[in-house]
Amino acid sequence: SQTAFSALKRGGRVLTWGELPRMRPEVVDLLKSGVCRVFSNHAAFAGVREDGSVVCWGFDESGGDGTLRNVPVQDRMPSRIRHIYNTANAFAALSDEGSVVTWGHRDYGGNSSSVQDHLVAGVRELSATKSAFAALKDTGQVVAWGFAAHGGDCRRHELALKEGVKRVFATWGAFAALKDTSGPVLAWGHRFYGGIIPTHTALRLKCGVRELFCGGAAFAAVKEDGEVVTWG
Repeated sequence: SQTAFSALKRGGRVLTWGELPRMRPEVVDLLKSGVCRVFSNHAAFAGVREDGSVVCWGFDESGGDGTLRNVPVQDRMPSRIRHIYNTANAFAALSDEGSVVTWGHRDYGGNSSSVQDHLVAGVRELSATKSAFAALKDTGQVVAWGFAAHGGDCRRHELALKEGVKRVFATWGAFAALKDTSGPVLAWGHRFYGGIIPTHTALRLKCGVRELFCGGAAFAAVKEDGEVVTWG
């Protein structure tokens, strides 16, 4: 995190030091053994245990309490956790069966109630800017939530994002989607981070894009003919 470190030792014990709130006794016990992975955002940590459960510590408003509206993450997760993603102050856990549970600051994607019906099952992977998440489903549909200006609102491309998306990429404040056909590259979020593709650039991204790459504030597309197109 920005104010502390956590180290995962052999045997699954976690050591934490730095500027963080005092841990609850039950969290201290859970970090003594059995942890296999540790994730962090700017002010909190989340650990996945060998049994697939999650344990959290750090600042509560950033997800350190492991709850959303006082409901523990584990009580809302129907199966083992596959991976945990993060924005600056929120977490999103993807389960083995493709469901997603979020917690942390609501303005950073910690509250996914607006798209919860889409997150019950079938999510393939997540992407994150500093304050929004985007979920790519097995059907090729993309849904987003969090701070609208940083990619949490993708309604501008709602129809185009309902199917056929192959990958989603993220800068600090925008997303870009690469479709699995020769269709155009789609972007949304803050224009300073690549969320709006200039008209002259968009024309070059209408077809033939092979791959996308992202930096902190810009995207680069590699076309089938070897041309590289950038924006942001």
